[in-house]
Amino acid sequence: MKRMRVARRDERIQKLALWGLMYGQDEPAHRELERREAELDAREREQHLRDVEAEIHKAIADAETDAESKQHLHAMAMREINRRRKQA
Repeated sequence: MKRMRVARRDERIQKLALWGLMYGQDEPAHRELERREAELDAREREQHLRDVEAEIHKAIADAETDAESKQHLHAMAMREINRRRKQA
């Protein structure tokens, strides 16, 4: 994704440079491009943070499930041990 963004940016810069040579108005267009690039970068960072947050929540939920499973297995094992002690 980052390579595509860099390729798009490079292509835009080349087009703007050509456009600037042809029409002599490169600076405002370049500033607009930079502003849009900054907005795109900010959105990508926000999305990345949301993805990381979702992964963290999933890992926490999985860990809680694992802990509950271990507690359940431990309780079952203790019941079985107690049952066998009573039989002996």
